Amino acid sequence: MDSVLRNHRIKGAAALALVFVLAGFALRATATPRATTVSVTLMKVATLDVPAHRLLADTKHNALWFVQMLSGSRTTLNRVNSSDGSIEAFDLPTTDYNGYTTTLAVSPSGSVWVGLPYTIAHWDSTSKTVSTFPLPLQVKGQLPTAFDVNQPLAGTWVASISAVGENIAISRLNVPAVQLFDVAGNQLAETPVPDSYAGSRQLASSAAGDLYALAGYLSSADVIDVLALHADGRTSHTGILGATGISPTGVGLMVDTSIPTSATASQVLTTATIPGVTSTSSAITRSNGSVTAAWDWTRSLLSISSSSGVQQVDVPEVQGVATTGQIVSAKDSVTDVAVSGDGSVWLLADGGRSLAKANTK
Repeated sequence: MDSVLRNHRIKGAAALALVFVLAGFALRATATPRATTVSVTLMKVATLDVPAHRLLADTKHNALWFVQMLSGSRTTLNRVNSSDGSIEAFDLPTTDYNGYTTTLAVSPSGSVWVGLPYTIAHWDSTSKTVSTFPLPLQVKGQLPTAFDVNQPLAGTWVASISAVGENIAISRLNVPAVQLFDVAGNQLAETPVPDSYAGSRQLASSAAGDLYALAGYLSSADVIDVLALHADGRTSHTGILGATGISPTGVGLMVDTSIPTSATASQVLTTATIPGVTSTSSAITRSNGSVTAAWDWTRSLLSISSSSGVQQVDVPEVQGVATTGQIVSAKDSVTDVAVSGDGSVWLLADGGRSLAKANTK
């Protein structure tokens, strides 16, 4: 059974990657904004031998993080110094997984969590070492169809994670609960959620310890709002509909949504409106609290919004480092975007095989 599920999971991961591309990180439509078109160069900082699919900014500790994972190959957690672009790699357990849905979270201390299919890895910011703990295949309370290999996504693998203080909250596919663990793998708490939120597409936590969950990958509902899981054990609905992403901003959480909302359930949640991005289903957006960047892959358009205004830049290519002379087309696929503490915009381009930095003039 285990080998069948793992093979099915790998196929499911490929399908899930398509879900991320086609349905992820949407922005609500806006009117034509005032914007300044500027010249931009996407300077390639590094060529990656194994593609990366997620880029996480730790604005407090001057770092960016990404994972490189390929079935049967070396798997690494990589730290980028956002000041000079230098990269340091830390080994993760070898896996039979290609990393499309690998999840990342950073704690207040700068320690980093990595959600692997049935393992949680933790990089300690003090010792600079990686520890792991396994997750069981069978989970109490899992949905009856959890191991039905005829469904699109079988298994109970990690769907999303979020740091809560120095602990980690985990949402698993086909499991209608969010579990809280410490670094040693001890389960500290479990909060039941409706079946539609089993395997939440994304978790995000506020400074107060409240968690916010998007609907699960296998949800049958057409529109489900963001679910709040409060630190005191209560759950409530925020009323924010059509959400496809939640991003930490350093001062709160920004929700990407294609449906206008007047929800006031929590002031920590703000909905994203990026001038110049008119598509509701084809943008990746990230913010550090003062600078917000959105990549519209249908138009190869990067919009950068700050207190000084909006810059809209048509990005035709990533210019290679002078020593290699390589040029990588940004249109070949940007897999993620991040905004560092200094407001610089970073991208994983070329299908995740290039780390690039946007230099505007």
